[in-house]
Amino acid sequence: DKDWGYMLGALVAKMPIIGQKWLAKVIAYVAWHAIKKRGLVKKNISICLPTLTTAQQEVLIKQHAQSIGNAFIGWVNAIYWTDNMIQQYIPHRIEGLEYLQKGNKGTLLLMKHTVHFFLDAAILGAIHDLGVIAKTKTRAPKFKSIYLKALTRIHKTGCIEPHEVMKLMRWLKSGKTVLYAPDHDFGIENSEIIPFFGVSAATVRAPYKLQKATNCNVCLLNSYYDEAGVLVLSIRALDYLDKTNQNQFLSQMNQAITEDITRHPHEYSWRYKRFKSMGLYDT
Repeated sequence: DKDWGYMLGALVAKMPIIGQKWLAKVIAYVAWHAIKKRGLVKKNISICLPTLTTAQQEVLIKQHAQSIGNAFIGWVNAIYWTDNMIQQYIPHRIEGLEYLQKGNKGTLLLMKHTVHFFLDAAILGAIHDLGVIAKTKTRAPKFKSIYLKALTRIHKTGCIEPHEVMKLMRWLKSGKTVLYAPDHDFGIENSEIIPFFGVSAATVRAPYKLQKATNCNVCLLNSYYDEAGVLVLSIRALDYLDKTNQNQFLSQMNQAITEDITRHPHEYSWRYKRFKSMGLYDT
């Protein structure tokens, strides 16, 4: 039954906070062993953070597993809780919201794939209308229904598939804010080869092309937990991006994203094959 996740999520969302914290620790323990067994996370860390010693990598992997445990709870709550519950029960702080209200232009809000990026969007979407590009296919009919409902609640401007570029451009031209995470390998045919952590990587052209076509503002969302356990959503303008040179624009974009990842590497989602087009992984 592909809907087991739907039922599990519904149960977890109804647990008391103390029960969710206990479950997060259990999931972190399981994730830690899974990470060590599969090796992809360690491979990505060794590629992107080559100066770390073996001992430092192990510490980072353990911290990363803890982040995954907490993020699972965050994802569940983002999907099943209401906007009011999220605002009330999840300690958070938003910085730089004024950048999304600058002038009459739309804003392409770039973000990195933290392990908690769905919760990031849920918190921001509760107070500011967002549009997003997201794949909605799932083999679990019941979960798809609740997931789409959550996407619609969080992204009140709308949720579109990757091929609906014209609709995305209309949003930006009409002054909307659109979330876009460009830190994956979307295939060499849609990309330029640009350094990511100083390593050649297929970097999607879309952010440059969207800015060029719509004259929108470009901002970056950096999300992380501070020492007090508060989820910080820090937004800054990337006004310095070179809007006349595609590769320079993309290089500056990657540099900004990787700098943010380096500050809180345990919260980044290292499970994706970021360098698959470069052939850096065993088949």
